[in-house]
Amino acid sequence: MNPIQFQSSAIALQGRFQGAKNDSIRLFHNSMPQDQARFSGTATRQKVYQAIEHDIKGIQDSLTGWHGNPNILGVEYLPPANAPVIQGLHRLISNPDSISSQNLLEGVIKELAEYRTNAYNLQSLILGEKAGTLHPSADSMAEARVFISQLQIKMAVLHNALSQPQYHISPAGIKLFDYFVARTAPTLFIMGYGDAVDHCSDVSRLALQEAYHLGDTGPKALQAALVGWIHDPKLRSDLSFSNLATHPLVASAVANAVFNEPEMRALVSHYLAESKVKGLEMGQNIAQALSINNDSEWVNRNVILGDPDKPIRLPYAPLAQAEPGILGFLHQPANEASPVYRSVLNRLFAIKDGVDPDKIEDIPSGTARQIATTSLSTGLRGIDLRQLPKSLAVSRSHVEKVIQGKGTAEEAAELRSALAGNPKAIVDPRVNGLSLMSNALEVPEGGRNAALALDIADQKLLSYHKLVSSGQGETAMIRLASYLGSMRDNINNLPQQAHANGKIWLRDVFKSILVAASRLTHQPNLISALDSSKPLEQQIDDLEATLKRPSIWQMPGGIDYGALRPDQKGDPNITRLIDALKAAYDEAANVSPGMFGHT
Repeated sequence: MNPIQFQSSAIALQGRFQGAKNDSIRLFHNSMPQDQARFSGTATRQKVYQAIEHDIKGIQDSLTGWHGNPNILGVEYLPPANAPVIQGLHRLISNPDSISSQNLLEGVIKELAEYRTNAYNLQSLILGEKAGTLHPSADSMAEARVFISQLQIKMAVLHNALSQPQYHISPAGIKLFDYFVARTAPTLFIMGYGDAVDHCSDVSRLALQEAYHLGDTGPKALQAALVGWIHDPKLRSDLSFSNLATHPLVASAVANAVFNEPEMRALVSHYLAESKVKGLEMGQNIAQALSINNDSEWVNRNVILGDPDKPIRLPYAPLAQAEPGILGFLHQPANEASPVYRSVLNRLFAIKDGVDPDKIEDIPSGTARQIATTSLSTGLRGIDLRQLPKSLAVSRSHVEKVIQGKGTAEEAAELRSALAGNPKAIVDPRVNGLSLMSNALEVPEGGRNAALALDIADQKLLSYHKLVSSGQGETAMIRLASYLGSMRDNINNLPQQAHANGKIWLRDVFKSILVAASRLTHQPNLISALDSSKPLEQQIDDLEATLKRPSIWQMPGGIDYGALRPDQKGDPNITRLIDALKAAYDEAANVSPGMFGHT
């Protein structure tokens, strides 16, 4: 029998939270000299650190659903440590083959489905009629099953990676990792990012490897694996486009809360004592490494900065429209004529040039003050019950019932109407523009390699089969062409010490696309025509030119795979295309010396 009684605790006002006290968040306090009122490093870095600490306080409140505040109703994106779903998931992860763990499976799935349903329904109420009808929790059960299945598969891979002797991570370290995953995996699921487990586990594995090549082993290498695991707590981009840019701060807030809980403190203390490591602030290092801007060039330019003359046009009908970005808020152009544009890009892309952290160019004080007046949404919204019209005459329990998917369509419509006409009723934690103005080089020494490892791993792990399958209204050929440019940007923007290895992966990942095309269209000459004797850069250029030729996707006398639109579900040729792309990508990633083959 299942000894844990699974009772829904997904509405935050009914739950418990034992994380860090928000009024004492001092994430970077060890980075500020005692004898002067500024952080070590540049003047801009001091302002960034202060902005991050302030933002994390508000984000942690929203992650708990504003627990303890009777006036605000939110959803627990980070369920409390004593929640049945956390305890059950921990048993599944740490003892995957035991009968007692498997008996918990259905309870864990049911609980996860309830949390996710509540999160989506609350967002749907706030965002209005475009969201459609509210969901009962049963609608999320299938997604929860897939999530747990993926998690079990990926944890086996991660356990194997963590156990490799060169990393010197003991069983106590793996036990710590297991608990952290169990503690935070529900957050990734509740937020709704469909690729969470697959991507985050791959980044965790690669970040561990990259940290090792940066010189870290033992607890410091484990830091990188933990950072990789929780780096992407994303909402669906149709619910919050700005979350594409602000989620690193959300990840930092999650880590900061969890590492301040007694359960995690005990695990860390035991592991460090066993490893004979003193003075390593694992929790603080991890939260710092996660808090900096680790986004792609596309996100930096299009979401954080934005272009007032070329606003984002999403290829789907978004529930939450894109915000204008910092330049849009300040009415400045997206070119060198804007001091904000110039200053921001100098800082964010300093990482690829290997600039000394203390010599990264400061943002002029006047420009910094301008940036500090801007903000982007986290998307972790709540409802201020005090702002609902008195005429509505609804109790908190009534709103909770609707969010749980147990209300009528009329009740949901009534609440939506009340919220639409009263924006003050929406609580929306935002991230200060300054909080997004630093890169991995500016993380204090204890967590810097973890931040660099994350930056390297995340940018390398842009996968083309996922980019193609998520396309809306575009052909596979167009999506792949977009991938070629994005992947080049990612590799070019890697930290300086990762450039050479990144170029090897760029060649191999481009070649793997050609392998997929060759298999699909039965054109073996596509591969045999490659000349591996050429310089690496020339090989990459030749591959890119070949991949842009429509003929490589055309089966002689048959289907043109490049002309397919992946959003036309149900077409077996699309399934065949995506499967071939994924197989070729996975094969290349596992053997390439620029990826997992770099031992």
